[in-house]
Amino acid sequence: MSVYKLQPFQLSEEGKLSTLVEHKTSYNLDNCMLNVYETHEKALDFKLAFEGITITSMLRGRKVMHVPEHDDFDYLPGETVIVPSGVEVSIDFPDAQFASPTQCSALVLEDGYFQKQLDYINGQLLTSGEKKEIKVDLKNIQIKNSEELMNTSNKLCKILSSDDVLKDAKADVIMKELILGIIRTQNLNALEFNGRYEGTAFKAILNYIRKNISNNIDISELCRLACMSKSGFYRAFTSEFGISPNQLIIRERLRIGKTMMSQGDVSVKDVCYSLGFSDPNYFIRLFKKHEGLTPGQYLKQQESMEYA
Repeated sequence: MSVYKLQPFQLSEEGKLSTLVEHKTSYNLDNCMLNVYETHEKALDFKLAFEGITITSMLRGRKVMHVPEHDDFDYLPGETVIVPSGVEVSIDFPDAQFASPTQCSALVLEDGYFQKQLDYINGQLLTSGEKKEIKVDLKNIQIKNSEELMNTSNKLCKILSSDDVLKDAKADVIMKELILGIIRTQNLNALEFNGRYEGTAFKAILNYIRKNISNNIDISELCRLACMSKSGFYRAFTSEFGISPNQLIIRERLRIGKTMMSQGDVSVKDVCYSLGFSDPNYFIRLFKKHEGLTPGQYLKQQESMEYA
């Protein structure tokens, strides 16, 4: 799967560092604050808590996160972590050095402001005919960025760190887009990383796609399973996941292809045909577009990891 990394901020000059562990640069708005943290030396058990729901994004390096009621996990660029208001986290920086620091952004939203944005989104969905209320899942706090989430986060960080006199108004508009992007990306992560999704119609659709992954999948059959018209199905699906059904089918085929290539001696052509692609060259181009390397390069990467 592609890794969607946010644009890092310029590092602080050495003479302007107030500390080597989580030096903070802040940008304040009326209802939120953007903090950018840098750590330039190895450190363990650094405690941090925020007064407001906090959307953090890893920009450089690696942290190890210890969050109450969650297993410890590595935090890497290409990922976002949601920290509930008032929760104290403990952070390790096992690799940080002055020449290769960690950097992380933390967007802190006042609880009332966050809820206001979410209420607005749900109000718009209700007006458009959606019956299901959406919300951020604070149990699944670690998110693999989608392209949508990466682009929106980059746009918002650029606005918040600017000197634009209208940045409060601009940020208010983009904030809704960011929250919606988080929800969609959480839903997409649930499909791709948990292998399941509990929404009844979409669960049936995902199961159908996986059972028929090597065949030509007819979108009309997916609409029938969802009991929706084609236009209604596309609208509801894209609203839920931020991508179209066709894009999900491609992502699922590539995900399964990577699993096949990492599990044994298999040729690129065999993987291509088993996934329902008729043209190996098209499969290679598609794989490189999404993964950043060709299937052959991916196979070599897996072999080198196996014998390392």
